[in-house]
Amino acid sequence: MIEMGADVNGNSCLWRFCLQARQILPTYNHVQHKLGNDRIVTEELKDDLSRIFLLLKEHGMDMDYVTPNASCKAEEFYKEEPLAYFLNLKTRRKWKWFTKSIRT
Repeated sequence: MIEMGADVNGNSCLWRFCLQARQILPTYNHVQHKLGNDRIVTEELKDDLSRIFLLLKEHGMDMDYVTPNASCKAEEFYKEEPLAYFLNLKTRRKWKWFTKSIRT
């Protein structure tokens, strides 16, 4: 669909990606600054989410969009969560606490 011209910025594509990815990634406790063990991250899941994110980004997903519900960009909003790994793929920023949780 993307190759056929689907709008990657419709319905705030970036924030939709974030919301959907958070449903399957481990939770993050912002009070204790601790990664939950409620969900398993496999190498396959990491690769799948990376491919989806990069595909959307390559086709013009707006990384600077600020949703009305937040006062900052998604990268800042989710900076402590496992989702930050994907939002920083371009910089290849290492998230030791996240990559250690990946099971092969």
